[in-house]
Amino acid sequence: MPGIRPVNEQPNIQYMPTRNHITATGLETYRAVAASNVGQLFSRFIDLAVEEEDLFSLLEGDENSDRPVWIKTDLSKGGGDKVFFNTIASLGGDGVHGDEVLEGNEEALTIGSYSCQVDFIRHAVGLTKKDIEFLAAGRSIEAAAAPLVAKWLGRKRQRDLLMKFITSGVGLNTIRPNNKATRDDLSADDALSTGIIAQSNAIATSIGARPVNIMATGYSKVFEYLFLATEDSLAPLANSSSWLQAQQSAGLRGDENVLFRGGYTRWNGSTILHHKVVDADTPGPIGSPLLPKALLGDAIAAGTTAIAVTGGGRAASGAANKYFECFSGAPYRYLETDSATSTDANTYYFVVVNVSGADKGKWGFYSYTGSANDGNKITVTERLGAAASGARVTTLGGVTWNAAKNTDVHPTGSVVLQANKNGVPIGYSVCMGAGAGLRAYGSLRHELVQNTSDYGHRMGWAYQSIYGQQVRRDSGITGSNQPRGYVLVEHAVSVANAPML
Repeated sequence: MPGIRPVNEQPNIQYMPTRNHITATGLETYRAVAASNVGQLFSRFIDLAVEEEDLFSLLEGDENSDRPVWIKTDLSKGGGDKVFFNTIASLGGDGVHGDEVLEGNEEALTIGSYSCQVDFIRHAVGLTKKDIEFLAAGRSIEAAAAPLVAKWLGRKRQRDLLMKFITSGVGLNTIRPNNKATRDDLSADDALSTGIIAQSNAIATSIGARPVNIMATGYSKVFEYLFLATEDSLAPLANSSSWLQAQQSAGLRGDENVLFRGGYTRWNGSTILHHKVVDADTPGPIGSPLLPKALLGDAIAAGTTAIAVTGGGRAASGAANKYFECFSGAPYRYLETDSATSTDANTYYFVVVNVSGADKGKWGFYSYTGSANDGNKITVTERLGAAASGARVTTLGGVTWNAAKNTDVHPTGSVVLQANKNGVPIGYSVCMGAGAGLRAYGSLRHELVQNTSDYGHRMGWAYQSIYGQQVRRDSGITGSNQPRGYVLVEHAVSVANAPML
């Protein structure tokens, strides 16, 4: 029939290969839907790097929680703004008795507040494509750049809060071993002990600090104070008979006992938080504010002049780096509005311990006025030496020159430590209750930013963050807002890599 072909007869059709087109949404489309869709894995890595460098990040909780650090997030706040914390004093009136009339004799509430100012803080590193392509470790450097900036932010945030604890300490919440009245009264025997830990616990209770929950989520709550101290500060406990006896009698049996595995445990209502301090390989401050330390920059030669002592562990280490910002008198800056110069007229001391060279183990002794510490260097007032002349004296503070122990020649890399007038190195520990520290985060908690210029040849990685830190205070009924959430302990310390005592 017309128009009908046999089934085995094929029409003259030309078959063409079919190309399947993959529909790709594209990065920019994803970014238009939500900017956070792109780069989330990288951002989380940076966040982790920030938190790992800040021991307080694990101690944060909401206001009025049982955590040592309370946070307040106000996404409307920008640099220079203030976040306010309110507080109400306890009632203290006499009340009425029997048939006395209560109406009209009500007690007025005492409501106070104090502020925590937040500010922008930014930092960055930069590279060029030539750096990346020509340097042997170029690609590795590029991968490490952003995490390095994030880790800097973590260390900065931790250092800021530790400095707040130290600089906010007053007579009400500051103690010293053996009830010594001032830093200069401390001797080498006035180190951290089980007795001072128990005393700090009692003082914390008396000023109204609430214990924190030390147990992990899902376990029954156990409330104790958190005692934060460095490795060097805690070392005397290992030789304390009362401490050793407690671990033998009350601690776990076998290999899990702290005497065998190392570390520290709870004591008299306080859980010890072991602050392992790393002297970072950095062109900036090392150690911790709890143990002010620096490495000597330019070598010190014998002489009679009032020299400027530099840091950094290398000669000509730079005029901007704040190697001594945690030493007394330095103008530590939390905010842009904080002064970059110091007006502190008090006299302070430091020791320089030789850790190399012919005089290894010997130490020098120096005094300075607080305002002579600009954070980068310390200009000394007097220096201990074998003969008096100019700025050199044979007795400085409570220390008299002893050729068997002292030297006035120090090589680059010697250890510089804050000390008192007796030549005793000084450290701090903190007994924290709930809300001991306060953190206010603004509209940017920590944000990674990348920048390029010169047609992409130059590139930089930066972070920007808006935050502020404060210590918990009372209503101000006594005339000023006194710190109420923690106890600061100032004590002698023997430093492992500078055992001068």
